[in-house]
Amino acid sequence: MVFSDVGIFCIRCVALIYDIISLPIYLIVQNPWKTLRQSKMIRAKQESKEDPKSAWVFIETKKPSCRASFLLDFKSVDEAIKQCINFHGRDKTCFAYRKVLNEELVKGDDGKMIKKYALSDYHWITYGDLDIRIDNIARGLLVNGVKPRDVVLIFAETRIEW
Repeated sequence: MVFSDVGIFCIRCVALIYDIISLPIYLIVQNPWKTLRQSKMIRAKQESKEDPKSAWVFIETKKPSCRASFLLDFKSVDEAIKQCINFHGRDKTCFAYRKVLNEELVKGDDGKMIKKYALSDYHWITYGDLDIRIDNIARGLLVNGVKPRDVVLIFAETRIEW
């Protein structure tokens, strides 16, 4: 019993000494005050202050802190996607989807009917596959009369096709 108390005391002393020695190094390398300042920054505001249901819009900062800030330099989604394809390569997986195999209505604990889905395993899409799909959609839009710089809206549930 006494030996375990002495052992725990020794471990606590070593941990205290380590904390004292490593604290200045942590402060110099990590700069925790910068992280705290960035976490308190306001990054979005409501479009209309009178309408509480209005959309939130991004407030541009001089130095974006996120790793994907290079995406802010592009004027279109197409440019950003092309840059991602060039950056990651055509063979790397980009995202995945699952097919709905079956849906079933189940009564929940509160009496409401809930839709439950049986889903397949994940089907992975590479950046190369994504590029081909984008080109096919663009060609289809051009064939149907959509001109470059026209605004197109897809109003549908989230799907792999969109």
